[in-house]
Amino acid sequence: ADGVDAGSHEIINDLIQVDLGEKVVEIRKLPGGINSEACRILTVNGNEYFGKKYFERKGDRRERLCTEFSGLSFLWENGVRNVPQPLIAHKYPPIAIYKFIKGSRLGPGEIDIVHVDQAADFSGRLHFLRGADNAEAQPPASEACFSIGAYIDCVDGRMDRLTHVACEDSLAGKLRSYLENDLAPFWKTVRARVLAKAEHDGMNIHEDIAQDIRTFSVSDFGFHNVIIGEDGRMYFVDFEYFGWDDPVKMISDFFLQPALPLPFGLRERFFNSVRGNYENDPGLERRLSTIYPVLGVKWCLIMLNVFLGNGYGSAVDTERSEYLGRSMEKLKEVHAEVEDGVFPIGIKNETRQFGQ
Repeated sequence: ADGVDAGSHEIINDLIQVDLGEKVVEIRKLPGGINSEACRILTVNGNEYFGKKYFERKGDRRERLCTEFSGLSFLWENGVRNVPQPLIAHKYPPIAIYKFIKGSRLGPGEIDIVHVDQAADFSGRLHFLRGADNAEAQPPASEACFSIGAYIDCVDGRMDRLTHVACEDSLAGKLRSYLENDLAPFWKTVRARVLAKAEHDGMNIHEDIAQDIRTFSVSDFGFHNVIIGEDGRMYFVDFEYFGWDDPVKMISDFFLQPALPLPFGLRERFFNSVRGNYENDPGLERRLSTIYPVLGVKWCLIMLNVFLGNGYGSAVDTERSEYLGRSMEKLKEVHAEVEDGVFPIGIKNETRQFGQ
């Protein structure tokens, strides 16, 4: 096995042999994220599989294997095919086997209208599974929020954890300076505006949105988690955070995620494409313009996870420095959108401007 630890290699061999009746001839480690280790598996029959070992982090109770495998099983049972096919789940250590999707990743500058339309169609297909068998058994998406207050509490919690980072070095000093002088003051302003807007619009910040306007979301929905298959279709991967969510969060995260950003000029097309899915949610635009800046601040904080424990503490200085810089750049973008009132999609500013 190339780069795969001996224990995982042995488990994968046994799983393929016993459950699929095939003999493994090669296991090759693939570039992976910070939450899992991935590998490509080739069998003597010429079949290819995708193996994934899920890292377990101290203090993180999310069961990524269970969420991803059961979520993908739910989608496959309901006819969704442009996602990984779940084949085998091994509880401990947490390893899953999926059908390998042959294709390529999108790069910066490659996103066009066709991709945006396919993403909108996919989010619509997920939404219309709300009434499917076993839908109620699906969990909330990771950090799902169903009230304005829950969104605020989520960001407050992330801010609090970062202000209490234990490590003492020059980068930790830069982090504290950034939080105290830039991010925390901006969050204080956003927080106050959100509360004022909610009061002005008669919105109860503690009231959850109704079940019938909630949706299913990948939660990490974006073009960074897309494979363009050999058949030309877009395949959506990474369902570790899948579950019930607020459509506002799905739309906002799709606009805000920094790994492979949606071009600003395509936001309106995506929003107009998905808006029809939520016809029974007349308050969508109002909630979107209220909550969007909160999630903008949250993304600035997400990029600072490398300064936290829970498995991120081993990040090298270059990595921490890079993500601190990314967070600073994201803050500039979000700040500009809030001050200019051109979000979420830059149209009809008179009705979408923040604080009005």
